[in-house]
This record gives sequence, structure tokens and C-alpha cells, in this order.
Amino acid sequence: MTAATEDINTRRKEQGDYSYPVAASTTIYLGTLVCIDSNGYAIPAAQGASNTVVGVAREQVTAVAAGSERVMVDRGVFLLACTAITQAMVGRTMFVVDDQTVDDAVGANSTKAGVLEEYVSATSGWVRIGGPLGHGITKVDAGGSYTSAEQDLLNEIKNVVNYYLLGN
Repeated sequence: MTAATEDINTRRKEQGDYSYPVAASTTIYLGTLVCIDSNGYAIPAAQGASNTVVGVAREQVTAVAAGSERVMVDRGVFLLACTAITQAMVGRTMFVVDDQTVDDAVGANSTKAGVLEEYVSATSGWVRIGGPLGHGITKVDAGGSYTSAEQDLLNEIKNVVNYYLLGN
């Protein structure tokens, strides 16, 4: 998938009222994933070490100056496009690919989107965005200096922590 160029109708199971000031010269499209950047402004979801997903846009908003507009977002469980998921990934953390797509792959600048709640197909699934304890989720991934068994254990612990942080 590529980044959205028009509004999309993203189905949802739950909703809430949250709004964030939008970054300068930025358009956020209805139904797309929204991140807060390192300056505290809403942007279309994108990979970035300092980006944090806060919800799905309830409206299309274009800001000329930083903070001149606010975007309303919903949190809950959303049917999102995926690059390549499987049934075995249910309960795992999903990461931002672009403002309308998620995947399970972890990269150097991965931005965590939420947890896969329900598998629909290899290219779509219901993903929980946000939760009662806020939108933060653990960002540590096991790698390099651990044995394969230690990496598996640490990643499983991370998945359980994320599951509860996201309000499941």
C-alpha cells in the first residue's frame, strides 16, 4: 500500500473524543492513522523513532501554521490494511508502514501502532489503537546480544506488557 491521497472510510468498533494540534503545512485525511511527532504536533502516521500513534482521524484537516488546526481522532479497534499478516500474529504488536497500513515487522525507526485483535486476511486485520492507560507502549525489542531463546522470551514479555497497556 501507499500513503492515502484521499479520504478513506476506516471502520471502527469503539470511539472516543481526542484532538491534537496539527503540524504546519500538513494534511491529515479522514480515516488515516495519526501520530504525534517530536514537536508535539499531529502528523500522518509514519515510521520515526520519536513518533507516537494516538488514533485514527475522524475528519480531514489541513493546517497552514503549526497548531492553526486541530484533528479529532478516535481510539478503539479499527479494520486496517496490513502488508502481510497471519492468524498466528493475533495478540502481537503491529507497526506503522504508512498512514493507512500496519505490519508486524520491526525496523530501526519502527513506530508502534497497536495490537492485532482479529485476523481478517493477509492484508487486513482489526487493530486496537490506544487504550485506557494511554497510547504509550513498550519500545524495547530483543536483538543482537541475546540467544534466540532469550530473544523469544523477551519479545513475548513485551507483547504481554503491550497487550495490557493498550487496554485489552
